[in-house]
Amino acid sequence: MREIPKDDEISAGLVSDKSQFCGATFNGANQLSLHYKEQHSEEMAQTGDSL
Repeated sequence: MREIPKDDEISAGLVSDKSQFCGATFNGANQLSLHYKEQHSEEMAQTGDSL
């Protein structure tokens, strides 16, 4: 009898949770970036789009 499959399932679960967390963090950063660009779009238009 092998115990390895259980360990693999646990490892896969940890990787899954970690990737979901990273995905949520990445999406949050994109939301903030879009929000920042919208807020400062008028300033950028006045100063010339330097970004």
